[in-house]
Amino acid sequence: MGVNQDDASTMTDDELLEALGAGSDSSGDQNDITVLRHVRSSTERRAADVIAEHKPCADFERFQTLFVQVESDLQSRRRVTSRFGRYTAIHNGDYFILGGQIVYVAEVGATLKTPDSVNDARLRVIYANGTESNLLLRSLQRALYKDNCGRRISDLA
Repeated sequence: MGVNQDDASTMTDDELLEALGAGSDSSGDQNDITVLRHVRSSTERRAADVIAEHKPCADFERFQTLFVQVESDLQSRRRVTSRFGRYTAIHNGDYFILGGQIVYVAEVGATLKTPDSVNDARLRVIYANGTESNLLLRSLQRALYKDNCGRRISDLA
């Protein structure tokens, strides 16, 4: 697959790339390190994660009193917090502290299997600052693990 200098000077870029083998489809070559196998594309990863951005919660007035009540319960010690880690289950109606603010799990969607056969679910999470997010359950678990101050808020004592 040699290309001499004289030929190369008269070839178009596409012809040159083809002559060098860069323009050919190498997806059939099992030894080609430029072909990813068993790896989801970045588009697939983004679609799966739907990087849960916070957006204003349109019906926050439904949840605002819940946050006020939980804060009151914490101050009166009717609820306590514990480091997130030992008990990692997340259910509808659970409260957490993440990034210094109270987080309420308003909805847990249908269970879905990840590519590595682990159960996951889409959540509707409401934040005390009036925003919401639709992150994945496992993403919330990871965020709580990574946050050194990530806490679970107990049910009423």
